[in-house]
Amino acid sequence: MGQVVDILEHNNNGLLMSSEQMLEMVLKDIRSGKLPHKKALLVLLDDQGCGYNITRCQAGMRANDLLSVIEITKSLIKREMGY
Repeated sequence: MGQVVDILEHNNNGLLMSSEQMLEMVLKDIRSGKLPHKKALLVLLDDQGCGYNITRCQAGMRANDLLSVIEITKSLIKREMGY
């Protein structure tokens, strides 16, 4: 039988996993060396109730680095979505 591949790698649908599952997957990939990144940005969103409560955590970056990362990521996601 062939290798089992995470369905998220095929359809990029984050709705199929919880925040905890996503964090565990990323941590596993960091520890294995698959993701050798030394800098990180984590954005947590609580959309329960009225409005949004956003929490961010960063590692290895200053606030001005975050703005650049966010803008670049926004552009990449828009390209992936066909905009």
